[in-house]
Amino acid sequence: MSIAVSIANFHELLFEALRKMDEEATNWSYDQGDEYPTGLRLYGMHVDPNRDPKKNPRHRIEGAWPDRLAEILSLSDNGMLATAFPKYRESGEKGDLLVRFPDSTKLFLEMKPALTYVRETPQKIGSNASLYKWHLLNVPKHAKDKKGAAYDFHKLRSLSANDADYAGVVLVAFDLVGRFEVAETDIDQMKRNAARSRREAAAADKMAAKQHPAKADRKGKKSKR
Repeated sequence: MSIAVSIANFHELLFEALRKMDEEATNWSYDQGDEYPTGLRLYGMHVDPNRDPKKNPRHRIEGAWPDRLAEILSLSDNGMLATAFPKYRESGEKGDLLVRFPDSTKLFLEMKPALTYVRETPQKIGSNASLYKWHLLNVPKHAKDKKGAAYDFHKLRSLSANDADYAGVVLVAFDLVGRFEVAETDIDQMKRNAARSRREAAAADKMAAKQHPAKADRKGKKSKR
């Protein structure tokens, strides 16, 4: 049965696709003797159980999502076409997903996971607080700081009307209620951090350079006698 697809109900289709991926990822992952279903959280292990995340970024958590999402969303009966890893025209960097709707509307998406814990066995569940905070709440410290969710917001700001009609960041939280929860205050903080533009970071770099000239600038400047 064909479903009328638009930007208004896309979120329903997106999370339906993510649930499908979570259910289909039943391979077992091995880590220090533990076994657990990979699910959406460790989808890269489902794509390739022998993956090396350091060598292939597509095998990271969210990096393994776009290819399969594009495949699921590009169903022939709904007229929607999704492309994984579209490029930004200005920088040449890669995004996560570009969706074209039947009415020619385009949506450019970045995707981020928020993982508050490690392990999925009841016997061994531990906090992932330090990495979680770093990944979600990193504040851009300088113009080339590409760490964390804030940088995705910066990349999206570079899009023009020709690139996309809509843009957004999809945050997928993996937490445990009552133990390792993603707090609303963390989401609010992420938004505030993302509001700091790269222009502000670049201005801070320029000011710091004036106050503390780089050693390289001082080389070759010998005093005249």
